Amino acid sequence: MNRNVLVCGGAGYIGSHLCEWLAAEDIGVVVFDNLDGGMAAQARWGTLVTGDLRDPRALEALFAAHRFDAVMQLAGRIVVSESVRDPAGYHEHNVVGTRNLLRAGAAHGAPPVVFSSSAAVYGDPQYTPIDEAHPCVPVNPYGATKMIAERMLADFEVAHGMRSVSLRYFNAAGASASGLIGESHRPETHLIPNVLRGHAMAVRLTSSAMTIRRPTVPVCAISSTSQTSAGRISRRSRTCGMAVRRSR
Repeated sequence: MNRNVLVCGGAGYIGSHLCEWLAAEDIGVVVFDNLDGGMAAQARWGTLVTGDLRDPRALEALFAAHRFDAVMQLAGRIVVSESVRDPAGYHEHNVVGTRNLLRAGAAHGAPPVVFSSSAAVYGDPQYTPIDEAHPCVPVNPYGATKMIAERMLADFEVAHGMRSVSLRYFNAAGASASGLIGESHRPETHLIPNVLRGHAMAVRLTSSAMTIRRPTVPVCAISSTSQTSAGRISRRSRTCGMAVRRSR
């Protein structure tokens, strides 16, 4: 039986690369995206279902129509400065939306979840390099919503046996080797594409020097790690590889 994966946020930057990776591995893909930050043109692999995680009825219809072997949750808002201005909006999208997704999944077989978290859960680094033992003290609403979602994942595993992995990456960059898709946001907030486009405002050394020094994570590495993580928790492995955090 062919495997089938739900990718929430699959029309976005990282999500579209993940869908391309999964399709190349002969894994069926269903993309669920409200196209607020993503683009339909990037959902080139699998079936696109337009909907919002904040709509429980849309999620119920989605899970009733498809059987999923795993769920990849990448949907949500990601701009730190915006989260400071609109914390309620970030909690609605990142926390309430994820809760709705987990509730729908729990009612339909409790498929394992790979959650796109963030290194923002750690807050200001107390030491580097940061490891999983580093205290989680987020300093902005964006990081806080990711930490709350991670806690929900742990609670859903206890209550419903819904296993999960949280990937705490940051500074995703790069593009598919196929050249079919790449880094594109509306509006573009990432440093590297703005520099390549010659946007001088993106390179303010007084405010961006730390960001420039920080390493980036290749988007294709995120895709491969997401697939590996889903496979391992599906097989109920005790270990989930490097750069991931189990919900328990």
